[in-house]
Amino acid sequence: MTRLKGGVPTADGRYNRKRAELANATPVDATRTCFFQFALAAAGKVPNGWPVGDGVAIRLLVVGDWRCGGRRWFFSTSHFIHSFLLWAAENVAAKCRMKLRVGVVGLGAAWETRHRPALRALSDRYEVRAVCSEVAMQAEQAAREFDAVSVAGFRALAQREDIDAVLMLADQWYGSLPVLAASDAGKAIYCASALELDPERIHHIKRRVEQSGVAFMAELVCRHAPATLRLKELIATRLGQPRLLFCHRREAADDPASRPKRRDRTYRSSMQQLVELVDWCRYVVGGEPTMVSGQMHLRDPETRQYDYQMMSLDFSSPDSPGTGPVAQVSCGRYVPNCWSEAVAFRPPTALQVVCEKGIAFIDLPSTLTWFDEAGRHLESLESERPLGEQMLSLFFRSVTSLVRRTSSLEDMYRSLKIVLEAHRSHREGRRICLHEVF
Repeated sequence: MTRLKGGVPTADGRYNRKRAELANATPVDATRTCFFQFALAAAGKVPNGWPVGDGVAIRLLVVGDWRCGGRRWFFSTSHFIHSFLLWAAENVAAKCRMKLRVGVVGLGAAWETRHRPALRALSDRYEVRAVCSEVAMQAEQAAREFDAVSVAGFRALAQREDIDAVLMLADQWYGSLPVLAASDAGKAIYCASALELDPERIHHIKRRVEQSGVAFMAELVCRHAPATLRLKELIATRLGQPRLLFCHRREAADDPASRPKRRDRTYRSSMQQLVELVDWCRYVVGGEPTMVSGQMHLRDPETRQYDYQMMSLDFSSPDSPGTGPVAQVSCGRYVPNCWSEAVAFRPPTALQVVCEKGIAFIDLPSTLTWFDEAGRHLESLESERPLGEQMLSLFFRSVTSLVRRTSSLEDMYRSLKIVLEAHRSHREGRRICLHEVF
């Protein structure tokens, strides 16, 4: 057996000479000759277009009797199997020890509570190499914590050769441009910020990511929460299929006299929350809505600010509305920020699900209360791995897997389209059939 390591050929041409020896080898007994080729694909390329994962590509040559380079080699079938299993064990161990080199773009509100602790806890899988933020001092501080470098621009970060993936963790002035830059550079993308709100723009981003062939994962917090995963188990085993869903969120309102830039960012944040809530309902139901109707309340006609947005999603068949699951989703920003006690007073349950055999209430991220014929059941899932670690672990597996995964990009795209169609429903005063859109 001869093993050739892939990657960039060495300066002395050792890689090419080895391949030439194999190419010129002459079999003595063709009936006892077999050839096996195996390539481990994840990212990058080696000569002749072989895929390479974690900088490793091998070519296995098993012969009954070969003359190669003036030497006589003999391998039995059992020898090949034994050697192949040893190689597989070595490479599995190497994959387990592999670290994903990442660049961080943007340090949002969840950096201190979710992303930084998760990157620390997963230091055996992630290595932060560069940090970029619109506030240079924050970027320098975060870079020092992870022994990384502070980079002035997101394009320069995406083009770095020591970066395998880009973590886009905040919605800053550059919007979704880091996603396009990472796609052009062939880097995997973890997106925790809101993408563009224009349908044509989001479709363009989706197409660019798909064409680049990189892994993409959107940070959809609600569907990955421990309480949601437990609810899906109960739906399959105890509660039965969902019939009604009520998903509400209430937050403090911004000062009406705030700057336009801040108001625009608040609007984008509200849109991101609605997109995530719609995705949450789609995930719990396990299907796609067929009709949507929306209602919005305008707080300030001059600035076009809304303090309440509501939509109803019907998961029934188009010819039988109201016979399937129905979800009501709302997001309100009507309590002034200065009324801190009022904002925190009796917050609504994040998700209430009425099922065939019971009812469940979720308080994110890890509290689930459900009722059935036996009575009340309270489950606290605080012992589960933190949410940030779970999502970054999923991203690590999607990047290192041989199967490219971009399903979260499609989920985000569909949920955003549903929210925008709810806005159109409000403007036109009618129900929108989603089969006309998708």
